[in-house]
Amino acid sequence: MDVIKWLIYFSTSESQYVNNCFIGAFLLILQLIMEQNRENKIVFYDGDCGFCNYIVGFILENEKNEMLRFAPLQSGFAQTLLAEKEIKINYSTFYYLKDNRIYSKSKGFFELLKELRFPYRVLRIFRFLPLFLTDAVYDFVAKRRRRLQNPKCYFPTPSQRKRFLS
Repeated sequence: MDVIKWLIYFSTSESQYVNNCFIGAFLLILQLIMEQNRENKIVFYDGDCGFCNYIVGFILENEKNEMLRFAPLQSGFAQTLLAEKEIKINYSTFYYLKDNRIYSKSKGFFELLKELRFPYRVLRIFRFLPLFLTDAVYDFVAKRRRRLQNPKCYFPTPSQRKRFLS
């Protein structure tokens, strides 16, 4: 019996036990898919930049759900993964990996905003501006990021620390 026929048989079965097993299996598969996607959303940032670390803390405090992972560009993990994607690392650029695709600069910023709560994701409205313009704003801030350092250090909670890759 092929998988489609099996699924149809069990989804239309009159037995409550069979239906409960079917629903349980479906939820388990859904959970596995969500776990796989969890691994696939990674923010790469300059770990030596105070402003960048502040932004990571801001993201941790304002994300919709805990689906993001973080890796400093200086880490072996980031160096290896970005090299596999044929990305030459620029430490003044932030990279965002989502669904096996790398976004950088303003494109990465606009993709990442999808993961934040309201009102921050409203900023995505600016993604309709020309890329040369949004990247110019990104570059303007990136050049001055060392001067924008926040004197406070963000200390992630133990559960948040598990989401940092090195």
